[in-house]
Amino acid sequence: MRNFLRQISLALLFCSLLALPAISMAQTVVTGMVSDEKGGVMIGVTVTIKGAKGGTITDLDGKYSIKAAENATLVFSFMGYVTKEMPVAGKSQIDLKMEPNDLSISEVVVVGYGTMKKTDLTGSVTQVKVSDMNTSAASSVDNLLQGKGSGLQVLSSSGEPGAMSTIRIRGNNSFTNNNPLYVVDGVPMGDAGNLKQINPSDIESIDVLKDASATAIYGARGANGIIMVTTKKGKANKSVIEVSTSYSISSLPKPFDIINDPYLYAQLNNESRANAGQTPLYIGATQYGTYYPSLTEIQNGTWKYKTYWPDVVYKSAHTKNTSISARGGNDHTLYAVSLGYFSQPGMVLENNYDKYTGNFKLDQKLKDKLRIGVNMNLAYANKKNTSAAGSEGRSPVFPVYDEYGNYFNIGLNDYSNPVAKASKIKNVSKSFDLFTTGYIDWEIIKDLKFRSNVTAKYGESLSDYYEPSTYGDNGHANQGFGKIDNYQGTTLITDNYLTFSKTINSKNKFTLMVGTSYEGYVERKSGLQGTQFVNDFLENENLQAAGIKLITNSSYSTTLLSYYGRFNYNYDDRYLLTFTGRADGSSKFGDDNKFGYFPSVSLAWNVHNEKFFPKSKMISELKIRSSYGVTGNEAISPYQTLDRLGSNIYWMDGAWATGYGPGTVYYTDSQSSKYYDGLSNPQLKWESNTKFNLATDLSLWDSRLQITAEYYQTKVTDLLRRVDVPKSSGYDKQWQNDGEVSNKGYELSMNATVLRTKDLAVSLGFNISHNENKVVRYDYHTATVEGKTYVVPSGNRDVIEQFRDPLVYITNDEPMNFFYGYKTDGIVQTRAEGLAAGLTGTMANPGEFKYVDTNKNGIIDSYDRVKLGSPDPKFFYGFNANVSYKEFNLSAAFTGSYGNKIVNMQRLNQASSQMNRWSVDNPTNSYPALNANRGILFSDWWIEDGSYMKVRNIALSYNVNEKLLRWVKSCRLSLSVENVWTFTKFSGYDPEVGLDGLYWGSGYPRPRTYSASLNFTF
Repeated sequence: MRNFLRQISLALLFCSLLALPAISMAQTVVTGMVSDEKGGVMIGVTVTIKGAKGGTITDLDGKYSIKAAENATLVFSFMGYVTKEMPVAGKSQIDLKMEPNDLSISEVVVVGYGTMKKTDLTGSVTQVKVSDMNTSAASSVDNLLQGKGSGLQVLSSSGEPGAMSTIRIRGNNSFTNNNPLYVVDGVPMGDAGNLKQINPSDIESIDVLKDASATAIYGARGANGIIMVTTKKGKANKSVIEVSTSYSISSLPKPFDIINDPYLYAQLNNESRANAGQTPLYIGATQYGTYYPSLTEIQNGTWKYKTYWPDVVYKSAHTKNTSISARGGNDHTLYAVSLGYFSQPGMVLENNYDKYTGNFKLDQKLKDKLRIGVNMNLAYANKKNTSAAGSEGRSPVFPVYDEYGNYFNIGLNDYSNPVAKASKIKNVSKSFDLFTTGYIDWEIIKDLKFRSNVTAKYGESLSDYYEPSTYGDNGHANQGFGKIDNYQGTTLITDNYLTFSKTINSKNKFTLMVGTSYEGYVERKSGLQGTQFVNDFLENENLQAAGIKLITNSSYSTTLLSYYGRFNYNYDDRYLLTFTGRADGSSKFGDDNKFGYFPSVSLAWNVHNEKFFPKSKMISELKIRSSYGVTGNEAISPYQTLDRLGSNIYWMDGAWATGYGPGTVYYTDSQSSKYYDGLSNPQLKWESNTKFNLATDLSLWDSRLQITAEYYQTKVTDLLRRVDVPKSSGYDKQWQNDGEVSNKGYELSMNATVLRTKDLAVSLGFNISHNENKVVRYDYHTATVEGKTYVVPSGNRDVIEQFRDPLVYITNDEPMNFFYGYKTDGIVQTRAEGLAAGLTGTMANPGEFKYVDTNKNGIIDSYDRVKLGSPDPKFFYGFNANVSYKEFNLSAAFTGSYGNKIVNMQRLNQASSQMNRWSVDNPTNSYPALNANRGILFSDWWIEDGSYMKVRNIALSYNVNEKLLRWVKSCRLSLSVENVWTFTKFSGYDPEVGLDGLYWGSGYPRPRTYSASLNFTF
């Protein structure tokens, strides 16, 4: 035994002697600094020794110190960055620059009540990269989304400060509401107008949910798609202070197509009146209270006035946008706070928009498995509206001011001097919005988590309006016209849900989420209106002094009670299954239809993870997925299931009297005829959207090229709309579930990393979408003429006074919006030709439109009208390009539309039309003669191709080399141009008009904006 112990002792001593070099090496101290891709120091990077326990993290200066053997390997890791290994190799200092893990950023997408790895998705979700957005001159979130995702159509038809965009996801589904639902940090916010309290600079990511699998979790509000907005939050052990400021100059992108030469304007005006049999105006005489100079006076300079109204009405606008934010925290507390100020004067006189925003987030870990937090957003906006926009076509013969310095009016009843309207008409609105969310995250047991959210939203607005008796049509007609409108809305939302996740045998992954939600909304409105003021000194601040006063007020409340759930199953990362369901109960519907039920199912197959799939460097991912489900739409006002009383004002016995009775006015036409609804319908229920989606995701060459192709079908039944009822009921319309609409289409998106080297990177993104919209079932009537039956579309649109007829109709087997009118065959050249074409009266005169007798009955009548096209595009697209070289980055964004038609209401008034008019000396077949009293029929002559391609944005930025910075982590300088060029055949000012395809003139043009911005990170 003693010999054995001696041998063991000698062996241990020998081993100890052998280990001395290793012990010596283990005591080597390695130091260094870790920075991010921009050169900024990284706090909290984990540094460990490969194969060993323990380690350290980088400090506030990004530095670390660790003991390691000479042959050890250091491992550097940080969330969102590529993990790197660095051999010590006897070095005492190792500095490292981390690289962002682009895949980790895009792998996680936000879905309803949770997040999900992109590889586990079975539904259709488009993720919009915040890095692709230029937020320097953006006033709202919706303006950032143009061209950024397939199936996402964004139209900004006005350049007015604070104007919202119109957004459609996969077409129109309803006659009442087609706006997607916005969800901010898990809280439903309504449509785009409710996002004004979000500062675009605070956005972390945006995810667009499109098919039933993705949207059914929001049930009755998921019919039109969901836009999920996630704002920035603090990260543990990484404190960041960001300051960004930008300065922008906006101006008109091109000249107007108007006659700005006074002599030519007067000459054409005289010709137009002469052709109409009227006395010319510009003959050197006083007419209608105004002296109109003769053509000779204008030509020889005797008439001294000449006004180019665009120079008077429009100006360069200077926008300022400043944001400051701080984020950070530790393992127990995370915080984020930001403040923003956005000031955007408009291009038009007396027009500006100011917005102040604030955001505060706090997340606190109380125990290992319990966290609480609060998220608060507020916004205050002040907007001064103007009445001068669109008045650039005013006569250039007359001045802004007369010889005495007063505003010049053309005639006794001219109240359209744009400078007078802008300066004298008061039109101001203010709004305040606040929403606060408190939440609890509790891991009850392993794999089981509970989340509870309580959100309170409050919004109010105040609008002031006053027209003096000497300016404005209303003010003159009523001896002053003033009003004050108030709005107040309060929302309370609670969400409580459990999430259970479990992995069995590493191949079977389950996630089950169930929850309940309650949303209550209360709205109150009041209005004060007055006319017949003694004077204009106090404007609408003294409505009690008005001779006639009108007080209106309304209030209503709605509640929505919901139960929802989602089940995800993942087998071996090959086969994916998702079940989603929601039951929504709304106070808007009757007792028999309070609840709607919205289920969905989706499947996905990761083909690339199959053993039989050939492994190659070419195909890195191939997924096939499909979904089917039902969503809903509750887009009606409350109380439609009940009989409703209304009021109206009548002139009786020399005074105005208010009468009350059954029915409410829902529409008043141009002849002041009133149409009533208010008849109850207790059977009213949800619109139902049945959706099918089939898609393929393909990634090639280590995800350098990513392609997604999708096909979808949507069938909408039980459409909510007003339907004609028998006049004997005492009403004109009643809300009913009636009609059916379908949408089907294709989407393709591609993202490519064309080149990536140490100093140079080139990437491209492209998306294109085609949607075919059709009314499957809709009430219409027919008419029989000479034995032939013609379909007469239901004119479910306003009458356009210019044509004395609706232009946009709805009928079966056509899009929800299409144009219906006459066809033309050039211009009448002789009276005989006009009569032979079936025209009568002055319509048969030379220089008039030659309409086509499509039904061959020898006369031009209403039954000659045919379909003339649709405002819906055949496809729309977006394209983005990005080139980075060292510290420089150049990007460009393009958007476009093809195949949509536009009705140019101003085509006859454009200089190009007037200059090329028909005359005896110019017998053109393209433009009619000038005629101030022409009776116009709506025809294909007014319809133009609305296809266009826009260079939406070009931006150049420079990241200041970190070697030049000391106490600043990073600094970026950027220059950008918005609304750069537009390529189109459309003759109007801008082809980007509303979804109805009606162009009323330039209105408030979208400006071209030049921006310079500076961003600091501390």
